[in-house]
Amino acid sequence: MTEDLEFNIIEVPKMYKEKQARDEKLIECLKFLENPESKEVQGYMKKNENIKEAREKLDKMSKDEKVRRMAELRQKALMDEREAEHTGYSNGVEDGIQQGYRKIAKKMKDKGKNISEIIEITGLSEEEINKL
Repeated sequence: MTEDLEFNIIEVPKMYKEKQARDEKLIECLKFLENPESKEVQGYMKKNENIKEAREKLDKMSKDEKVRRMAELRQKALMDEREAEHTGYSNGVEDGIQQGYRKIAKKMKDKGKNISEIIEITGLSEEEINKL
């Protein structure tokens, strides 16, 4: 970072809850980020030149096919990443459950329990149990 660059992190939901130090221009910008198409934002554009300029740039980018395609690809990549994480997690949970069933079945088999009882309790097949 340099002294010429400053970052401000804003948690939008918290901003609306805060009663103190409400900055009208900041609220207008947040409303623009939430929904640039809203009538409320259209009203802000009449009195806030920055909102108007942001809206014009957004409209210009939206008309640019290349920029739109890049945004769509980025959105798709994010959705694919989330799905892969979810699938990996779900598969991991299922694998863990199956490992647990196999451990239980092995202990039951070692203690001389009936195969049909082990199948009923664990849901494993007779073949799987015999391999243990």
